[in-house]
Amino acid sequence: AMVLTAAILITNAISFLLGEFLRSFGGQAVLAGTFGLTFGAYSSSTVIVLRTITKDTTTALGLCFLAFAASSLLGSTTAGAMFDRTGDYCLGLLVMAILAGLGSLLLGPILWIQRKAERKHLA
Repeated sequence: AMVLTAAILITNAISFLLGEFLRSFGGQAVLAGTFGLTFGAYSSSTVIVLRTITKDTTTALGLCFLAFAASSLLGSTTAGAMFDRTGDYCLGLLVMAILAGLGSLLLGPILWIQRKAERKHLA
């Protein structure tokens, strides 16, 4: 589940970033479809990933939704400020893609910590 979620996040970030460069209608349609599929898959996989990390998915899911809401609020206003300064969304999209890629890389250490805790609990 973790590897699939990381791949979904990376694909989502790439599709968002490529939207700045593929400006034809066909390119935008393909990227919009890819973004929609990966965003839906990521939203669905959140519960599965949380269940592999912790047994208390209710609190963890609430914290995830809080983080999603904060990132939606801060990300859009920051991208808007970047657009106001540069006149282009490219920098905002690049920053978003980098942060999404870094976020997907966090899944590996989380899984390692979780497995280490399980081994310690069994010993």
